[in-house]
Amino acid sequence: MAKIPMRKIGIAGNITKVLGSILFIVCLSTSHWHEPNSSSHSGLFESCFNIFGFYRCTEIGWAIDEAGTIVITTRAVLFIACIFLLIGIITGVLAFAGTGDVKVEAAMDIIGSILIGIGCAAYAALLGALTYGKTLSANVLGYSYYLGWVSAMMIFVGGLLEAFGTKNITRGPPQGAQVYPTATMQQQVIWTTQNQPGPVEYQIPRAAIPTQLHYGP
Repeated sequence: MAKIPMRKIGIAGNITKVLGSILFIVCLSTSHWHEPNSSSHSGLFESCFNIFGFYRCTEIGWAIDEAGTIVITTRAVLFIACIFLLIGIITGVLAFAGTGDVKVEAAMDIIGSILIGIGCAAYAALLGALTYGKTLSANVLGYSYYLGWVSAMMIFVGGLLEAFGTKNITRGPPQGAQVYPTATMQQQVIWTTQNQPGPVEYQIPRAAIPTQLHYGP
């Protein structure tokens, strides 16, 4: 499979997708998804508390009774999003090498970005349901959460730009190949004699050879 050239819009899509993926990694690795007050904040993998002016962070496990429904649900959706994004990255590398399809890469990126948005929306909805009726500060979302939305939008836009950023290729005959025009047998013999040096081998069409011989009057 030949390499598929890309327009500038396709290259811009790849750059946008890479930047969005970096923001996605930052939003996953930081612990500012939920900021109920100035002395505590938590993320998807750790929770931090301010003790005598110093923040002490503890890891959030994978048991549902420890992590809670909000964290487990968000992790599950974002984990599936990571799988699609990883497939998109691998397909993109193969596409640049000439053995992959840019359209598949774009589709994986778009699906992954939608799943990131679903994960962020689920986190906010479940947190809102859990803190319903409590103080307004109990439902404060931190910058890690908003980075998730920004990364989802950037990856989505990058996928669209990748999908429409490939050039259509009109393939011609291989270099050095001789193209024989449609002509009668006599014209082809004359054309071959004039353009091919050396002895000419004539091939009689099978249909012109009689299959039965008849002898007698």
